[in-house]
Amino acid sequence: TGHLDRPPLPGTSDSTPLADPGSTADAVAALASSGYANQAAGALEWLKKNAGPWAAENGPAAYAQLIFAAHTTGTDPRNFGGLDLVRLLNATGPAPTPVPSITAQPVAEIRSGGLGGTGFGILWVIGIGLAAGVAIGYLLSNRGRAGQHQQL
Repeated sequence: TGHLDRPPLPGTSDSTPLADPGSTADAVAALASSGYANQAAGALEWLKKNAGPWAAENGPAAYAQLIFAAHTTGTDPRNFGGLDLVRLLNATGPAPTPVPSITAQPVAEIRSGGLGGTGFGILWVIGIGLAAGVAIGYLLSNRGRAGQHQQL
């Protein structure tokens, strides 16, 4: 049949199994990502023909499942059985905002020796830290020798 079934709803007299597009999409993604995309081809085609109304009814998570199934099989999610899944997913929530670009200003500041505009270069900070470490090490190593005389 090209899809997975879910059991009939409890309490109904109809015992006909119902199609389960969500589990089918998950199975397609799992098979394709494991290297068995050829075995998922029939289910993928079924999803392209039948999953649109299910996704519209179930919202963003359903669109995301279908996009993931499309991606793992190399199918264009912008033309999934005639549906643009990405556009439909974006329509369910706030409009996506572009990611701000990273500027080269901080890199240039580091190269010029600036550290947050304080006037100290990064090398000065490292040098002061090393000098403090040497001084502490010298004091600690000589603290037990205060009353001892060295023999020549």
